[in-house]
Amino acid sequence: FQQRQKKTEYYFSKNAIIVSLLLLIIVFLLFAFASYILYSADLKPAMYICSFFFILFLGTFPSFYKRLSFFMADIPALILTKNELIDNINLQVFKWTDIQNISSESIKTKTRIKYIAISLIKPDTYIDVIKNPYKRTIARLNQNYFGGAFSIQPNIIKCKSSDLLRDMTKHLNNRYNQNSH
Repeated sequence: FQQRQKKTEYYFSKNAIIVSLLLLIIVFLLFAFASYILYSADLKPAMYICSFFFILFLGTFPSFYKRLSFFMADIPALILTKNELIDNINLQVFKWTDIQNISSESIKTKTRIKYIAISLIKPDTYIDVIKNPYKRTIARLNQNYFGGAFSIQPNIIKCKSSDLLRDMTKHLNNRYNQNSH
């Protein structure tokens, strides 16, 4: 008989899902309206540029759909177990032994955007398995410039950012303590 593994689960925030949905609808309508106006004004080059950005914007739908379906199915956004961090936001599984550091960072803008950076001992092991070239490039840029190849935005998770960071750090420290004995 197998002993049940203790785990900590964090779920997607209902408010974040609603806000994301509203923003997606608004941006979709703005792009559609701008394309129509530009086409009507016979500004075809501008309409093509607008359409190009619209197509890029459509790339956000799969990740939103994934989050929405996980929210509806009551699947956790993050699962912290004794051995690994299961990140259902980015569809990644990190072994605690592969994580070098977990830190809270923020992008310096007018409104500070906080995220939790995950620094890996060998980031290429995880980066190389990312199939999407855009996401792989973003992971490499994050590794080089933002302190970790992967990040988690606590604002889309139903929790206090400080509690999430504390729990993740505790799991990481527990893993290091187990390996040192």
